[in-house]
Amino acid sequence: MGKRVSSDEMQNIFEILQKSYDVYGPKIYQGTGCFSDTDVVRYGLLNSWEEIVWNQKSDYSFKEVLLPISETILYFTENEMKTADGAARQRLIFLKSCDFHALKRLDDMYLKNGVEDYYYRRMRENTVFAVMGCKESGKNCFCVSMGTNRCEEYDMYIFQDENGCYMELKCRELEELLWDYGQNVQEKPIFVENNEVHVEVPEKLPNIIHQDSMWQEYGSRCIGCGRCNFVCPTCTCFTMQDIFYKDNPKAGERRRVWLPAR
Repeated sequence: MGKRVSSDEMQNIFEILQKSYDVYGPKIYQGTGCFSDTDVVRYGLLNSWEEIVWNQKSDYSFKEVLLPISETILYFTENEMKTADGAARQRLIFLKSCDFHALKRLDDMYLKNGVEDYYYRRMRENTVFAVMGCKESGKNCFCVSMGTNRCEEYDMYIFQDENGCYMELKCRELEELLWDYGQNVQEKPIFVENNEVHVEVPEKLPNIIHQDSMWQEYGSRCIGCGRCNFVCPTCTCFTMQDIFYKDNPKAGERRRVWLPAR
């Protein structure tokens, strides 16, 4: 069972969420696209419900909310080190089902691949996720072929249509905040079931696939711009930078910074 909420109520709900969370989602950044006078859609801090972009794919990944492009991880002096503090408030991220599946891959890499990443774990535990239902498949999407068109482990599901919004809550904190709003309805989450683009995934790949000439041709065109790292939600290449303060060269901070994938 979920909730049916009017469009007018959604701004009130959004403001309630803002009191407990820093709310992030896909929004339009005007005039900051790749070409003159073009816009870009990317994830950022939302100031109102109307800012959320529903009918267009984000040009960049949601992961920069969890893994900042430049993140201070510790401070140091000549005698001691101090771990940088985490985010002051909890975060809520609106994202699509395909991005939510990408989150699972990040969890595998940072939490289940040997020693856990302390900084990722801290941010992950301080974040809740609201999956945005898609009315229709995006251009060039092939989520159905990959099985990423639907998901279940979200904290919140929300779908916007001409009648308002359908909302489903699975997180106790969100239930306590929002359960008094809207009308109970017997609806189910809506997910994309068909794409114009179809991809066939082989059941088994040969071990020598990494030696295929396709990768040599692909790599020869790489100019190391880093776009793949910024766009792909599961690419996590970092370098470390030690920044020394001018007023005290024996003190500073260590940052991890996104690095162009190679």
